[in-house]
Amino acid sequence: MLFRSGWEKCCGRHFSAVGSGLADDEGRRPCVVMMTRVGKECRPLRTFVAGFTAAGCDVLVVEGRPGRELRDARAGVAAARGLASVDPGRVVLWGAGPAAPAVFAAAERGVSLVLALAPSGATGRPARASCPALVQVEGGGPAVFRDAGWPPEAVVRRYAVDVDDPFGVSSLAAILRDQVDFVVSHLRPTPSPVEVLAAG
Repeated sequence: MLFRSGWEKCCGRHFSAVGSGLADDEGRRPCVVMMTRVGKECRPLRTFVAGFTAAGCDVLVVEGRPGRELRDARAGVAAARGLASVDPGRVVLWGAGPAAPAVFAAAERGVSLVLALAPSGATGRPARASCPALVQVEGGGPAVFRDAGWPPEAVVRRYAVDVDDPFGVSSLAAILRDQVDFVVSHLRPTPSPVEVLAAG
């Protein structure tokens, strides 16, 4: 799909949720806006897309252009909120590596959660999270976290990396599981008053 980013067009790919466990009363689902760079797609992207759609989220993969990542991230959020299948109040911004810093800067407009997968070397300006955030960093200690410039109130998870296969099956499964659990725990639809009365 194509959508406007300023005066230019930006490219995105929309994947519909497989399950309906996170749908609201109107059938609308959360959407994970996954930021990648044009021509430099995160290698295990398909695994993340499959994991989020299986959990009940739509996914919009946005190809951010160098130097325009912030603008494209904001445009991706607006495009996701305009999809008929998406609950505009439950949009997640996802970024990995070089694309990760932009997701915090873009999180002030209609974003419910931020997911940042930041391998060693990813840096960004110190910022405060305007919504709940999960940051996953490669090994290291608190110094790595501070150097990356992530907001101090974000939830941080560190994962061990096999230098011969940094996105191996075992580490990738743990990373994805953390992300999906974080999204599901924060974005379960609120029961309607009728459902609450019935449960009581």
